[in-house]
Amino acid sequence: MKIEQFKKRLLVFGIIALFLIALPVTIYLVRQQQNLQQRAEDVKSVSLNPTNVSVEKDGIAEFTLSIKPLNTAVRHFKLVLNYPNDKLRAQEDDFQKDPNLKLEKKNKNIGNGKVVLEYGSSNLGDWIKNETTIGTLKFKAIGDKNSVAIITFDTTLSEIKDGEGTVISGYALNGGQVSIGAEVCPAVGEAECSWDSVTGATTYHVKITKAGVADPIFDDYVTGTKKTFAADRGATYTCEVFAENSCGTGDKDSKTVNCSAPSATVTATPTLTLTPTKSPTPTKSPTPTPTTPITATPTTPVSTANPTPTTPEGATATPTPIAQISSTPTPAEIAVITNTPIPTLPATGGSLTTLGAIVAGALIIFGGLILLIL
Repeated sequence: MKIEQFKKRLLVFGIIALFLIALPVTIYLVRQQQNLQQRAEDVKSVSLNPTNVSVEKDGIAEFTLSIKPLNTAVRHFKLVLNYPNDKLRAQEDDFQKDPNLKLEKKNKNIGNGKVVLEYGSSNLGDWIKNETTIGTLKFKAIGDKNSVAIITFDTTLSEIKDGEGTVISGYALNGGQVSIGAEVCPAVGEAECSWDSVTGATTYHVKITKAGVADPIFDDYVTGTKKTFAADRGATYTCEVFAENSCGTGDKDSKTVNCSAPSATVTATPTLTLTPTKSPTPTKSPTPTPTTPITATPTTPVSTANPTPTTPEGATATPTPIAQISSTPTPAEIAVITNTPIPTLPATGGSLTTLGAIVAGALIIFGGLILLIL
């Protein structure tokens, strides 16, 4: 009998000891996880956004320059950036300070491969306390096609000071890059048909058909000289464009007088031709109307136009060229930009849900054993 009681007491003490150990360990792991998450988020930084801009040669690459001070107010900063002046060109007016930035300009010098921006204020109300846009910075791309220009911060000359004028350490300085000569598309998953305006035309009938699909993906009228449409990568499309006005639809051979039906001839790159569908000819005396080339410009993804002429009964259509739109984007060189890396902190402990489950399980086991013993 005494042995049984001893075993029960030993079991109770063991459970209590286990609980007393598990509880502080759980609390410690929870706090460690919270500290790691806080440290991962608390990274002071100055950054160019976006990190990569793609433009054609002689195009303009635009970046937004922003600062994230976290819990330390910034009264003064001096930022020095380096860029390759054989690929990019910039001057004084290419930096525009954000109107919400209250710090005053101390120095601004841009050119010959270097950007120097220095701003500060002794007025407490002007200091930067939250994430703030400093301004916009532009570069003209003058490098060769398919080249990449890297923009970096000079970590030795750049400095950021707090309210007491002390240089703040630990800032991540994130630069950017410009990819020159990359094909510019309206958007991912889109293609575009464009054409020159036709004298006398008030609208254009555009019909776009995907190869292998009977129904057109677009069959409507537009008033401009461009139509952007959703496209699948690698698919082939037929793009037909007809210039129209109140007299009817014209084609390469149609001619009218007094009220002329506009004519259209399609051209394109690399090869482009189009046969417009001829609608009933107006009853007025014919007179030649000017023909204007319509140019279809392919964008990503690949699209090819192969129009098929149709001719109403009783009318004769003269074939004109058919648009073959194809483009295979050449991937631009990608450069890895490394300035001041943001530390990646290792995960420690489990999630809060897991840790809570451990504590709850220990309590349930502890309570159940107590009830069993009593």
